Formats: sequence, structure tokens, C-alpha cells
Amino acid sequence: MQPGPLVFGLDEAAQSGLSAAAVRHGLRTGRFVRLRRGLFCDATLWQRTGASPMARRVLETRAAWLAIGRRGWASHYTAALLHGLPVPYGQPAAVTISRTNRADGRHCLPGLVLRTATVDPVDIVTDWGMPIASAARTSLDLARVHGFAPALVVADAALARGAAMSAELDRIATSMAGWKGAVDARLVARHASGRRESPNESWSFAVFVDRKLPLPACNEWVIGEGRGGVRSDFVWKPHRMVGEADGRVKYTDPHGDPEIVLADEKARQLRIEELGFVVVRWTGTEIQHHPTASSTGSSASRRSRTPCSECLCSCPDGRDRSGTGASPPAADLHTAHRTVAPGTPEWCRRARVVRIAQRVAAPCGWRFRAVVDSVRAGTDPRRGHRSGP
Repeated sequence: MQPGPLVFGLDEAAQSGLSAAAVRHGLRTGRFVRLRRGLFCDATLWQRTGASPMARRVLETRAAWLAIGRRGWASHYTAALLHGLPVPYGQPAAVTISRTNRADGRHCLPGLVLRTATVDPVDIVTDWGMPIASAARTSLDLARVHGFAPALVVADAALARGAAMSAELDRIATSMAGWKGAVDARLVARHASGRRESPNESWSFAVFVDRKLPLPACNEWVIGEGRGGVRSDFVWKPHRMVGEADGRVKYTDPHGDPEIVLADEKARQLRIEELGFVVVRWTGTEIQHHPTASSTGSSASRRSRTPCSECLCSCPDGRDRSGTGASPPAADLHTAHRTVAPGTPEWCRRARVVRIAQRVAAPCGWRFRAVVDSVRAGTDPRRGHRSGP
């Protein structure tokens, strides 16, 4: 007979008609897998969960919870993964379980981290047959331990999916007053928003808060609304600046043509810049590992770049290039547009397109030359006909 629970011990196996000898025989023949001492699961189930980090972590967390006597609740990155919320690559490195006290001593078990905390019973949910910290409580626990940025990623995702409410975050953050890390928890409760749609956007916003930069409107419509409109990740309307947190997914999506995606992105940015906005782009790697450079670039763009009086584009050095005698901003751009009078609207338009191609084509740089050639010829790379000015 097959045992009923996902993770079972000898007692559950006996209730399902399996003796201890039958379990040992199943281990030798590969029918069962030992998760922890005295705790097993079906080998087929274990193999199927190999492709799903969340499913595999469910088995490991339940085994750890049973090993310590069904006390405590899954918390921190373990709870975030069980809720289906985004976690950094490599996390959770170990199963994390929190308890209200350690009266029964510490359990030195491999792959298990035990924490102590008080919790309101309403902040514990039951899923996968075990107690788990709610999404709101999980995000603020992460803020206290891992800091503001990774916790904001989890809180934003929880709000966007309806797994948490802003009122919950405020209530829990207030109850944590005086705890270690409560300042970061309060920041998460104050700035969490369901309008940010990716971890890169949430991490970027956390950098803006940390660097005390002016806070932008998130996923704001810049041109129109709905179909045919243009929406940007971050918009600083008073500073006429737009920020884009670029990911590689849209450029490497196997279901889309990267050349078409690149051309559409170029056209989208052109529409934004024609309104006089400066567009600043950064990647997830830049904002997470080089935040100073990214935020400094945004600040410099906000302070120094001014639109040209004729074409409303943003010249690289911020000077008005409406005069015909102005020199090009860089030698490569001058070479690319030597047939156009420097400083004219057409010169600024083509220089702007080359800068866009240089930045947008980075994830698929082997197509950059085709984009630049089409810009020089004044044609649309998708259709082959001449594009308008």
C-alpha cells in the first residue's frame, strides 16, 4: 500500500499498512527517499519536484517541521517561496522556521535555521498541511533580517497578487516597533506598492529611497492610455525624465522576434523623447551591484540635460544644439550623421536613435549593426520602407 501524506514517518506508514521492514526495503530499492531521520517521501514524487523549487521546498520544509515536533511556522525566504513570491537566486539556502520560544532547547539539524519571534495568530496561515507566515508578515520579517530592498521586492509582489494588503503591512510594522530591524520594516510598509511589476523595478525604487532621490510615479502613462499609449516604469514629470529598468526577458523571449522587439522598443523610446523627456536605462545587475553609478547617472540626467529648443530631444551634454554651427557630441555620432547638418532637428533625431540602439541592443548586440545601418538609411528595420523624420 502507498502511504497517504507527502512526507511520512514510520507511524504514518504503519497506518497505511507499511511496516518498518517494508519502508527499509523501499529505501533499498529506490521506492522511497529519506528526507530526514525517520521521515520519507515517495521517490517518484521527489523526482517530479526537481523541476520546481517551490514543490521541492514544500517537501523539505514539511520534513523539517515534522522533525522538530510540529512546532513553529515556516518564515522568511522559506515562507516567501511557499507563497510563490520572488526570492533571490540561491535562496532560501536552508529551511527557516520561527517559534515563539526555545524552552525545549535548540535543534542542531542540518539545513535548518530556527528563529524566535512573537506573532499574532492572524498572521499565520495554513497551507501544504503546515503553518506558514502570511505574505505581509513574511515581507517585514525579511526587512528586519535582510534589509529594505529584498523585502520591498517581496512586499510589492504580494500586494500586486492580492496576497497582502497595505493595512496589514502597517499593522504588523507598528507591532514591530522597538525590534531589531524595525526601521527597515517601517520603510517597507510605507513604500510598498502593487504598481511595480518586476523585482528590478522594486529594487530600483528601493535604491531611490536609499539614495534620497526624488521619488517617481511608477508605471505611469507618458503618452495616452491603453492601446496605443506608452507607459514607463518610472516617471519624474517635474524633471522631464523617464527611467526604464531593463530585463533580458523581452529581448530573449523564445516566443517573440528579438529584431521586432528591438525596433518596437526603439520606436517607443523615440515617442517619449519627442515629448522632451530624457530616458535613462539600467539593468538589474547595475541597480543591484552598482547602484551608485546608476543613481548618479539618473541624478546627472535630471540636473544637466535640457531639451533642444527646436526638436525637443535631449543632447548628450545638455546644451541647446539648435544652431547650425554646433559640433557633434561624439566622433562616432558625427561619422554616422556626417550627411546631416550638426545641430539640426534631423541630426539630433538620428543621434538620439543611435544612442537608443547602443543601449537597447545591448542584450542582443550582434543585431546592433543592422539597427544602426537602418537608422543611417532612414528606414524602418522591420518593414524596409523609409521612416518619417
